[in-house]
Amino acid sequence: MLREFTDRWAALAPEGKRVLLAVSGGVDSMCLLQLCIDAGLKDRIAAVHCNFHLRGSESDGEWAFVRSFCERGGVELHHRDFDTPGFSASRHISIEMAARELRYSYFAELCREEGFWATAVAHNANDNAETLILNLLRGTGLKGVCGMAEETEVLGGRVIRPLLGFSRAQIEEYARGRGIAWREDGTNSDCSYSRNRVRGRIFPEMARINPSFLATLQADMRHFSQAAAAADEYWAEARKRIELAPGQVCIEALRGEKLREYLLWRFVEPAGLSEDALASLSRLLFDEAEGKTLSGKVFHGSRGRIETAPGRLLMLCGASACGTAAPELTVSELTVNAPGVYVILGRRLEIRLEDYAAGMERAGKGQMVADAAKLKFPLRLRGWREGDWMRPFGMGGRRKKLSDIFTQLGYSASQKAGAIAVELEGSHVALVTGYRIDDALRVDAATEKVIVFKPEEE
Repeated sequence: MLREFTDRWAALAPEGKRVLLAVSGGVDSMCLLQLCIDAGLKDRIAAVHCNFHLRGSESDGEWAFVRSFCERGGVELHHRDFDTPGFSASRHISIEMAARELRYSYFAELCREEGFWATAVAHNANDNAETLILNLLRGTGLKGVCGMAEETEVLGGRVIRPLLGFSRAQIEEYARGRGIAWREDGTNSDCSYSRNRVRGRIFPEMARINPSFLATLQADMRHFSQAAAAADEYWAEARKRIELAPGQVCIEALRGEKLREYLLWRFVEPAGLSEDALASLSRLLFDEAEGKTLSGKVFHGSRGRIETAPGRLLMLCGASACGTAAPELTVSELTVNAPGVYVILGRRLEIRLEDYAAGMERAGKGQMVADAAKLKFPLRLRGWREGDWMRPFGMGGRRKKLSDIFTQLGYSASQKAGAIAVELEGSHVALVTGYRIDDALRVDAATEKVIVFKPEEE
């Protein structure tokens, strides 16, 4: 296993680059740490541990265990405590989502500040297969059956998974052979969690049918990934034919496509429509359109809604769009302390801190640039409100209400609901993504660094 791991590591991490290892104290992460030591990588790694304070003394015991191991082995160690329940409540998201956001944001921050090339996590083949089964049971498209990638980006930080090709049985065998101690998470045997039921009840039955089921599922996920790449290329080309604007599709153009049902599903996927709602929308557009009034219909999903308008479909994703959405799926206000990729109003917004180069404020669709000396972290992101105002750059410093700006731009209710504002103070906003920045933040001859805002392309 060590030789194969060394080869995988060399293929993932460039020579000489330092990598952060996420170490919880469980068998997977402890094995990953020991494998790195055995492979002669100790000078190129550091461990990082997060205490989410969710299991009382058990959480504290895991931190003490990881700290002791690293001290004995001379491994550099980073650590942070989190008030996970408090963060979950303040953001209106689940505990699981809160812990994920906290740890990956921290990993990305450490990589930026300490010069690590990436964070390595200990996901393995069993984790990958469990995720596949859960996605299938919940309902998913091709992306949900492709499995995890060995290298990806999470909340602005690079993440690698060097154990993804190894089963948990291989990992435990190596750990026992090397005499590696680890801590067992007491919740792993709790079958009230769906993942634990898949792991403890479904996988043993699958192994009886096919003892090599893990390898089979791994191969399936590789094939699914290839199919997904081809489907993405088709969708990218089709969008040029059917889209009127971001979030808007021409109904007649959609009807003329050979794979119109698939393209409809790809368009509405971000809104999280149920199968019944999608079927109703499809019937309205394709089967019952003759003599039917299309305008004014609304189809609600878990993350947004689809509206019909004359000749087009409109998509709105975000807190205001979800008539029945679970609160953890939408965030309408967010405080960010550092650059990264954030999700607000159902949209991803990338925030970068960069050296200024002439002309960069005009580069990239939807990209906006503010002088970093005039706009400081933490930043307050939120949906716009009645009474919000700014002094748009290029308008002579005149104060203008956002509501008047949106009216001039001809924004629909959906577009206004999805507008992300960066608050300066109270009702004074620094910028509205996709529109303009406030005149006070413009770049000038003295600008050295800028904060770049790049919303996800629709």
